[in-house]
Amino acid sequence: MKRPGAPTPSVAAARAELEAARRCFDLPLRGEDAGRTQQAYTTRIDAFVREAATSTRIKGCPPFALVALGGYGREEMAPFSDIDLLFLTGTEWEARWLPFPEALHRRLWDLGLPVGFSIRSIETALADAREDLVFQTALLDRRFVGGDPERFEAFDARLRVEVHAPQIEAFVAAKLAEQERRRTRYGDSVYILEPNVRDGAGGLRDYHLLRWLATLFFPRLPFEELPSAGKMAPESFQALTRAVAFLWKVRHHLHRHFRRKNDHLRFEAQERIADRLGFRETKSALAVEHFMRTFYLHARTVERETGRWIETWLEGRSPAPPAGNRRERKQLAEGFVIMEGRLTLEDDRLLRESPERLVTLFREMAHSDVTLHPTLKGMIRAHRFRLDSGVQRHPAAREAFFEILRSPRAFRVLEEMHDLGILVRWIPEFRKVVCKMQHDLYHVYTVDRHLLFTVKHLLSLLPGGGDEWGSFVRWTPEMETMRPVLLLAGLLHDIGKGDGPGHASRGATIVRTIGERLGMSPEAIDLLVFLVSEHLRMAHISQR
Repeated sequence: MKRPGAPTPSVAAARAELEAARRCFDLPLRGEDAGRTQQAYTTRIDAFVREAATSTRIKGCPPFALVALGGYGREEMAPFSDIDLLFLTGTEWEARWLPFPEALHRRLWDLGLPVGFSIRSIETALADAREDLVFQTALLDRRFVGGDPERFEAFDARLRVEVHAPQIEAFVAAKLAEQERRRTRYGDSVYILEPNVRDGAGGLRDYHLLRWLATLFFPRLPFEELPSAGKMAPESFQALTRAVAFLWKVRHHLHRHFRRKNDHLRFEAQERIADRLGFRETKSALAVEHFMRTFYLHARTVERETGRWIETWLEGRSPAPPAGNRRERKQLAEGFVIMEGRLTLEDDRLLRESPERLVTLFREMAHSDVTLHPTLKGMIRAHRFRLDSGVQRHPAAREAFFEILRSPRAFRVLEEMHDLGILVRWIPEFRKVVCKMQHDLYHVYTVDRHLLFTVKHLLSLLPGGGDEWGSFVRWTPEMETMRPVLLLAGLLHDIGKGDGPGHASRGATIVRTIGERLGMSPEAIDLLVFLVSEHLRMAHISQR
C-alpha cells in the first residue's frame, strides 16, 4: 500500500533516473568534455519534458509548442540549473484547456525539476518580449522541445522581425548597463578571492552577452561559424571556447559539491573542487592555488575576448559622422594619431618596422590622457610577440617606460599594458605572478592585481594624488627624481612570489636583474633592491 504523500512508482522511477543523469557530471574529472556532458543532460531533460507532456495532455486540446529558454535553450544545463519552459499557445486556446499545462507544470515539479514555467499565446509572448528585457533576453536562446513545430516556427519568424530587429540598439544599451551593474555587485574584478562563476567579471554571463549580441548582429550566422565568416579571429574563438569549457566544468562540480544550484566559488569549496578536477600540490604552490590560477587565467580570457569583440562589433556598427562634422584628427609623433578622442596608429607596418613603438605608444597614452582605439588594440595583440630582448634594451623604449612611471596616469597605463599582454613581454619575470593566488583569507586579490593596485595607492599618496593620508607624506623636490624607482618597486615588490616562500629576498635578486636590463643607474638599482628586500620590515615591526 502506498503511504500518503509518497510518489507514485512512475514518479519515483523518474526521480531515480534524474539523479542518475546528474551523476554524469561526476565523470571523469580532467578529461570531462563539459559541453558534451551538459548537452547529454539537456537531452535527458527534454525527454522528461516530452514524457510529462504526453502523460498529462488532455485529449482534443489545440496545437501548442514547448519552448526551452535561457540556459535550458542553450543546452548549457548544470546539475541543478533551473529549467525555463514556455508553453506557447494559439488564439484558439480557451480556459477549458488550461488544466493541461498546469498539470504538466506540477508533473515536472513532482519529478524534482526546478521549473520556471509560463503559458503565453503567440501574441502575448510578442507583446511581453517588447516590454520585458529579461523575457526578451531569454527568448534569444529559444529552442523547440516538443508539440507543434509549425507553431514554434511562426512565432520564431515574427519574433525576429517584430521584436529583435527593431530593438537592437535599445537592447544592446540595456544589456551593457546591466553588465556594469552585475560586475559592481559581484566584485568588478576577475581576480577576487571568491569569484562567481556565472555572474562575476569574466564569468559565463559575459560569454552569454557576446552570444546574444552575435545573434542580433549576425542573425544568419551560427555562433560557431563567426571565425570562418571573418567576424572573430580563429585563435580568439578557440581561446574563448577553451576558457568557457573550463568555467562550465567548475560550475558542474560546484553544483554537485553543494547539491543545489550554486555558482559562487566559495573559499571553503575551492580545495574540494581542485581535488575533483585533478590538481596536485607542487613545490611552488598548493593544489588549490594551481586550480585557482587556472580559473583566473580562463576567466581573464573570457573577460578580455568578450570585451574585445563586443567593442569591435559596436565600433563596426557606429555610423560615420557627417563629412562636415568629423572630429579633428590630431597628428602625434612616430605615426600616432588621436582620432575621435582615442589613440591609434596610421599603419601597423610601423610596429613591424619599429617594435619599440609597442612601448612608446603607452607613453603617448599617458601624455595625452586618452584611451586606445580598438584598431590599435588589435595591432598590439597581433604584434606583441615582437617585443623581445632587443626592444627591452632599446633606449627609446626604456625612456618611454620611465616617462610612464613619472606620469600621474601610471596606474591606468600599466593596467592597459598588462591587459594587452605587453607588461609580461616588457618584464618577463612578471609572468610567474600573473593570476597567482595565495590560498588564505588575507590575500584578497591575485599577486599581479595586488602589484598594480600598489602602484595606484602609491600614486594617491604622492603630491596631487588626492588621498587624505598624502598630507602625512613628506615629499621633497629632491625625491621627485626617485619617483619612477618608488613606483617600480611598488609594481615589483612581490615579484618573488612566483616561486613560493621567501619572496622578499628572492624578489630583491630578481629586481636587480630587471633594473640592470632597464639601464637604471647603480644608485637607482640599489634603492630598488632595498625597497623590495625590506618591504615587509614595517609589517614585522608592527606585529612584535
